[in-house]
Amino acid sequence: MFLYHNNSLTTEATISIENRGFLFGDGAFETCLVYQQKIINLAEHLKRLSSALEYLAINYDFSQLQQQAENLVKLNNLEHGILKIQISRDVGSIGYLPDKNCSTTTILQNFLPRKIPDNIKLIISDRGLCGGFFFKSSNALPYVLAKIDAEKKQAFDSILLNQNHHICETGSANIFWVKNGQIFTPNHHCQMVLGLIRKLICQHFKVNLVAENWQSLQEADEVFITNSIILLKSIDTIEFANKIIKNYQQTTVAQKIASFLQEKLLL
Repeated sequence: MFLYHNNSLTTEATISIENRGFLFGDGAFETCLVYQQKIINLAEHLKRLSSALEYLAINYDFSQLQQQAENLVKLNNLEHGILKIQISRDVGSIGYLPDKNCSTTTILQNFLPRKIPDNIKLIISDRGLCGGFFFKSSNALPYVLAKIDAEKKQAFDSILLNQNHHICETGSANIFWVKNGQIFTPNHHCQMVLGLIRKLICQHFKVNLVAENWQSLQEADEVFITNSIILLKSIDTIEFANKIIKNYQQTTVAQKIASFLQEKLLL
């Protein structure tokens, strides 16, 4: 497949071993759903990416990025799949403090759709989450470890908790639960990525933003996860830290929200 490396269209790209994205994870990224050759919610992804780079004090010119992203999908004839936009500081100081005139590296890539299992199981992670950065950081080690732990237990993903043992997110998604018809999700004080699908749901549905421990999931009627690629997926099973396994049968609220997302984003 074609990709963009900075402003150059190519089929292969390399970076320097002194690239700060490689050395320190000094950058941010966005992962976008491609559906019928359309990049879903692209404007919101670019808006969040701009906020992330501003937070990281990385100066970046966005003037060509949308056109390049759309052009890449067409060149790769990608009907359904993924667009990933990765921006990092390039070579400029191998110490923590970057040079003031440090340039940036931009990579735009397409990927084929990922296979999502029919039955979704989660586990509770016993690893801490280093929060405080609400964007898609290039330093994704907590999420890598969460996925490794989940695979060991034949689960789809792990639920990450913060230092106060509050529910934050999973290794790849925001998490919601439903109790007596009310929808809950962690608030921003729980220090998770503020997902764009999460944002959309909170704008159009009454959602209680809370800081609660994993027992709330054990008592819930429904649990579902969201991100920009899967949109929404109901959870079938959670294995809790006390070794109790709960199966979730209800999906009424999740189905209603999933239908809304389909209509809002894909139709």
